[in-house]
Amino acid sequence: MNMLRSKLTTLSQTFFFALAMLALTGAAFAQDNTKIWTAAASTGTPDEASQNLVMFSDSNATIAGSGQTTVVLRYNVTAVDGLFSGPLTPTNWPTMIVRYRDAHANAMQVIVELKEHIIAGPDAGQTNTLITFNSEEFPQLPGYQTQSLGNCGNFAGFQFLRPNAARVYYVEARLIRNASSNFGSPGLAGIAITRDGVCQGFSLTQ
Repeated sequence: MNMLRSKLTTLSQTFFFALAMLALTGAAFAQDNTKIWTAAASTGTPDEASQNLVMFSDSNATIAGSGQTTVVLRYNVTAVDGLFSGPLTPTNWPTMIVRYRDAHANAMQVIVELKEHIIAGPDAGQTNTLITFNSEEFPQLPGYQTQSLGNCGNFAGFQFLRPNAARVYYVEARLIRNASSNFGSPGLAGIAITRDGVCQGFSLTQ
């Protein structure tokens, strides 16, 4: 009888321990899900040709001066927990969120690209463009607006490290002013990458 009671007690303890671990795992997942990658536009690194052309103010990056100009900024993407939050589902794909200003289709443009550079393993040295955001594909507005975009058919997730392979990820943004005009400068305020994208109709094995 004592042995049976001991076994029941052990099973009960194991069951409640499993429930507690499940609850903690769920809480950790909920917290990790909020740890998305973000960057204020003013934290970008301009390429050499853009150093004297970009103007930073608060979180924003714009083009200084006037006339036809292109500014290139780059942002390093780090492996924060929210980029790997839970299993891949039709509503849990990577998506890039961009806050920007494009006031006129012919006068300015904002292009933001998520890129992958392979530093070790097969195809080492190759750079791939995973997501391309183009402000011309959205309505032009005088002020800042926020839009999001993914590429779930071809980009299902980050793979910073795999056996015998390693990758780095970064965002390259281009602010383009096609001509001097009364519309001002294109602008970029911030970029984020989440796993909240919707990808209905695609195989989860891609």
